[in-house]
Amino acid sequence: MVYVLPMTGLWSWAARVGPRVRKPFPNYSFYCAYFGILARVLMSWIKVGPGSPFVPLLRLIYAITEPILGPIRRVLPKTGMFDFSPIVALLLLDLIRRMIEKVLG
Repeated sequence: MVYVLPMTGLWSWAARVGPRVRKPFPNYSFYCAYFGILARVLMSWIKVGPGSPFVPLLRLIYAITEPILGPIRRVLPKTGMFDFSPIVALLLLDLIRRMIEKVLG
């Protein structure tokens, strides 16, 4: 037996839950990016070989953070062996998060 919600019930549920979901959703997205960048910085200090069990985790972290860090790295000037793109990315993410919080109220 398949139970189908009536559309009016679904829309009334979405209207009640919508304001509670809209505000934390950007926060969760930004926190995931924030912790992903921090994990990438910490993992850069650890030597991970091809046979390491951390390789899948490292690939996931790089897949999440490279779209954020790549463009910033291309814009920043070369500073030798130091990469300041994670610091700039964290500052920009915090600035954008605060702007979205002000807009959503």
